[in-house]
Amino acid sequence: MPSSRLALALTGVAAMCLGCGSDEKGTGSASGSGSGSGSTVKDSAVAGPADVAYIVKATDYAFELPANFTAKAGQKVNLTLDNKGTQEHELEVFDPAGKALGEIEPVAGGKKDAATFEFSAAGSYRFVCGVDDHEARGMVTTIAVG
Repeated sequence: MPSSRLALALTGVAAMCLGCGSDEKGTGSASGSGSGSGSTVKDSAVAGPADVAYIVKATDYAFELPANFTAKAGQKVNLTLDNKGTQEHELEVFDPAGKALGEIEPVAGGKKDAATFEFSAAGSYRFVCGVDDHEARGMVTTIAVG
């Protein structure tokens, strides 16, 4: 009966894995695709095309936004995270209330990934790199949405 014990053990492992995974959930809207290191974007997808698109450069340890970066309340904005650094970086987006809109998960150095976010209300939105201690090292910036 060793095969019965093996089947029982595998069933137990499978049941435990059903509870595995991230409990990070946001209520904002984001969708993404790209050539990152197997990256995915959490949250629900934004329907339809983006109104504007920008490239956000990540370096070790800062974000560089284009000088012409503007967004209006209600706009869908496609953001491409272009990792120019050697370290892995991600882009987490938080709304004016501090609630997570979504993220572009970690992207390896030299890679890019993109997602579309809907900035539903006017206010200050934060962009943060949540990898290790990157936020504490300065990988955080704020944008004003009008």
